[in-house]
Amino acid sequence: MAGDPKETIDLTGDDSDVTLSATSEDDDLRRAIAMSLQPTPTSLPRDFSVSTNKGDDSATLEACAESSVAVGGILGMDRKRQEEERLARLKRKRERSVSPPSTKRGLGHGSDLGTASAHHGGLLKAAPTESDRGQAFAIPPSSDTSKLEYPEGTVRKTWAFGFERQNDIKLAEVLQSPQLEAAVLSSFQWDWDWLVTKLDTAKTKLVFIVQAKDEEAKKGYISTFSRMWNVRLCFPSMEGQINCMHSKLMLLFYPTHLRIAVPTANLTPYDWGEPFRDLPGGIMENTVFLIDLPKSDSESGERQDAEVPFLKSMVLFLKAMKLQEDIVNRLKMYDFSKLGNHGFIHSIGGTHYGDAWRGTGACGIGQYLNNLGLRTFDSVEIDFVTSSVGSLDDQFLRSLYLVAQGDSGLAEYTHRNAKSVPLSVSQDLQRRLGRDFPSRWKQNFRFYYPSDDTVRGSRGGPRNGGTICFQPRWWNGPKFPRDLMRDCQSQRESLLMHNKIWFTRYVEPVTMNNGLRTLGWAYVGSANLSESAWGRLVQDRATKTPKLSCRNWECGVILPILESKADQAKALTDRQDSNGLNIFKNVVPIPMKIPGETYQGTKKPWFSPGQ
Repeated sequence: MAGDPKETIDLTGDDSDVTLSATSEDDDLRRAIAMSLQPTPTSLPRDFSVSTNKGDDSATLEACAESSVAVGGILGMDRKRQEEERLARLKRKRERSVSPPSTKRGLGHGSDLGTASAHHGGLLKAAPTESDRGQAFAIPPSSDTSKLEYPEGTVRKTWAFGFERQNDIKLAEVLQSPQLEAAVLSSFQWDWDWLVTKLDTAKTKLVFIVQAKDEEAKKGYISTFSRMWNVRLCFPSMEGQINCMHSKLMLLFYPTHLRIAVPTANLTPYDWGEPFRDLPGGIMENTVFLIDLPKSDSESGERQDAEVPFLKSMVLFLKAMKLQEDIVNRLKMYDFSKLGNHGFIHSIGGTHYGDAWRGTGACGIGQYLNNLGLRTFDSVEIDFVTSSVGSLDDQFLRSLYLVAQGDSGLAEYTHRNAKSVPLSVSQDLQRRLGRDFPSRWKQNFRFYYPSDDTVRGSRGGPRNGGTICFQPRWWNGPKFPRDLMRDCQSQRESLLMHNKIWFTRYVEPVTMNNGLRTLGWAYVGSANLSESAWGRLVQDRATKTPKLSCRNWECGVILPILESKADQAKALTDRQDSNGLNIFKNVVPIPMKIPGETYQGTKKPWFSPGQ
């Protein structure tokens, strides 16, 4: 069943023509269309592969969690009886019709999509005219920005069925579909039947950024959506070692503004806490950053494009994903000044040479921190919440620690590849490679992943733990840093987590280039704690220069935690207490109980189903 947290997302297809009177609107006809599109279960090829090379961490959540069970795809089924019933109904309708019929094709994914689309604006759209195609992403201008809901930005927990509402948000509240004119949606997992109930597909222009591992998968998508004038598709590269299009991003265009939403959640009901079909609600929680941006006062967005690093980084990412140029250019029409201190952090799938590695993956964090003046040589405290754990070792975690201080990525790279510190490196790098470099970081790094007991005792139980992923061979490996891992238990009792949040705290406030004092920063996005997500800077054998390989497409937002007057009045020990995360609570909700329990004795982590 589509949308099940323990099942594979498979997309295959054939489609058939549906002859439909242009004026037919009644329920009988809609049910006939829905019936004609109902799939029967079939075993389908997966649209991604799982690497099983020794030492490779790419088969974490980004691949393995959805690789166990096949489900019905968007298209492809044997439906002789349904077709006979459909044709009989259509014949009766045509006899009563006063308008000439038009040929249309529809979308079906799971047993409910046809019916759902009929009652929510319909995904059964007429073929586009040339005028439609030319205006596919045109949005009428408007200057009324007085009612922006989140002009300063906010971070919310996702709503969970059965829990009291408190600083949370539903997907419908993020999308606000009655006013939504166009949307760019990116996700790893999709539940199309459920998603169509959240959109007014009769009027909203849509772009879906999807993973298609091969040409067959692309053709399946294209065939499915080919007759829907208001739907475009974007296929990021999956060539070479790229394993997963794991990015989660929403660009939502309204008459008055642009909303940017960056969730940790996929576009599935269980990630957004909702019950759907036979899936229980309130089994999983996530986090989402969102901000509303008004139209820019400037007639041209070129100046702000050069001045706001957030927009520059987002444009770089979207162009790398091959998003249509007219959509990317439209972003420059909006005022990004409120994001002047924020960072758009991404991992662009593939291998990056020259200076290109500096702006993506974990190295992109170091670049962002340096650009804002948030570089420090003092210790930092790191707490990383993850729903998937890769094949970790000290070298990789130490590289993350160093970029959290503002290192470009070269400190760990140099330490790993040079027998001694070269005199040619910068003074900053020589300072980072001081005599206490190998050991000073470990007592300041913790990551949170649920134990076997936590998953089994959750509301959804082990059958709903399929998108939480870790492999026993990594846990049992001699280099795995067990002493840094903590049990991840939700503050909302018995909920599981799909969060990816990176909290970093400074020992002393750090002053940015603009004079603001910062206590730390938090990342909210799609990247789990794995080399696949963040990349690792290595030496190219041919050129002997650095290169960065990222197996996943990822994106997220960094929010600096600014020092308030109240913070200035507190002693340092109050700001950095044993729980350590109080400085974040008014900016990024703390999802887990702290301090988390250590993995000692017989306590073991939750392993991927079937491992």
